[in-house]
Amino acid sequence: MDGDTNDPIHVPHDNGTRQFSLWDGKKLHNIGGSKVTSFGSRVSWLAMGEFKHFVIVKFKEGVAVDELTKGMEKLVTEIGAVKSFEWGQDIESLDVLRQGFTHAFLMTFNKKEDFVAFQSHPNHVEFSTKFSAAIENIVLLDFPSTLVKAPA
Repeated sequence: MDGDTNDPIHVPHDNGTRQFSLWDGKKLHNIGGSKVTSFGSRVSWLAMGEFKHFVIVKFKEGVAVDELTKGMEKLVTEIGAVKSFEWGQDIESLDVLRQGFTHAFLMTFNKKEDFVAFQSHPNHVEFSTKFSAAIENIVLLDFPSTLVKAPA
């Protein structure tokens, strides 16, 4: 973002409305209008109110990982609350650094409420049971994202 972090900055929501989200370090403010005048504190912007669900897993020995990833791909297409989904398998890290974790999954939601709706969706509940049974170890992070550099 250009300018001093104390300067008011505005980022339009991706739905074309003139609504803005401002994080003042304590609370997310949804603001209407074309500009923000002052909050009197250092601010960082959330990526249009996006909420991330980040999962890193170590699967149990002998698990059909391809079947699970295809199932997850199907799941996210069935649930409209998911804005985007990406996943990958680690191929670069040293074994000692990755601590057995091999796969990462990242889901993006427009807002936390969409994530909450996703969690309680019957298809997710059903898939989670199968997915959880295949996992030896897991790290989960759910967070509002801070946009530092926008995509080109």
